[in-house]
Amino acid sequence: HDNGNTWDVIFHKLSTPIEEGGLNYDVKYAILSPHQFRIPQHRRRIYIVCQKRESGNLDKFRFPTPSNRECNILNVVDEKDTDFIPLKNDTRHQLDVWQEFIDQCVAHNVEIPSFPIWAMEFGASYPYKDIAPAYQNPNMLREYKGELGCSITGCNIDQCLSCLPIYSRTKKDKIFPVWKIRYIEQNREFYTQNKKWLDIWIENIRYFENSHQKMEWNCGREASPIILDKIIQFRASGIRIKKPTFSPALNLCGTQIPIFPWVKLPPETLIKGEPDKGRYMTRNEAAKLQGMMKLKFGDESFQLSVPRSYAALGNAVNVTIVKHIAKNLLAYD
Repeated sequence: HDNGNTWDVIFHKLSTPIEEGGLNYDVKYAILSPHQFRIPQHRRRIYIVCQKRESGNLDKFRFPTPSNRECNILNVVDEKDTDFIPLKNDTRHQLDVWQEFIDQCVAHNVEIPSFPIWAMEFGASYPYKDIAPAYQNPNMLREYKGELGCSITGCNIDQCLSCLPIYSRTKKDKIFPVWKIRYIEQNREFYTQNKKWLDIWIENIRYFENSHQKMEWNCGREASPIILDKIIQFRASGIRIKKPTFSPALNLCGTQIPIFPWVKLPPETLIKGEPDKGRYMTRNEAAKLQGMMKLKFGDESFQLSVPRSYAALGNAVNVTIVKHIAKNLLAYD
């Protein structure tokens, strides 16, 4: 964070002698994730252990050693849990459209891209490498194509920018970051190579929200080209698709709850004609991922709302990792 400056401030305050304005702790730290300890959640966090120097030091203390053994999300999935959020029809439709994209890749012998798919770049031609569009001449921009290949129109720069993908409208920097330039370039190359079938597929996605026009295939080359047997997360950066091994980190934002498309729904919850598979991760499953198997979300007098429950779980520290660290501290003491 902040090129390491945030950690430098924390470490300096903790470890500097009191007479120099610090707290005089001996400090050890490690970046650990539950998936390193067979807990099916990818959640890298920094853990800091401190001891007052006047009481000793941490020379012999060691953080728990990751096992890095295979995880299995099925260890937390409970198909009998009726306290779940169902998938909206719009969500299912969006997944179907992206499955069609993957099907077309397979049909045309095209490798599913490992870089984030930004469909808004398909058909776009506006200049972006040397200087950001916000700092270009509107008269020049109008000669090019914008989002999804639409014409760039407008009397001034703001009107022209409204025709571009939202991430290219920024006025923050005159030159885009290297990673953004690379992603735009990769998407345009992909479009050029697959224009024939992409021009047909684009019509299905044209009226999606911005974040739903992006897709990240984080499954590698060997995974089956099927979305519905993966873990899915709708993020601000796009629809992220992962192998069904471990969950992405729980998030404060309730809209980013992981989706399990393959999970069968309890029969007593079904309405005739509705799909019998696919839902969001339940609160109880999220609690299991955080090592809080006995956690309750209320009683007869009070119930914590579902959004607030997910936000709290997303802000929590993984209990199991803390337990491992505490055991090593107690053994060391």
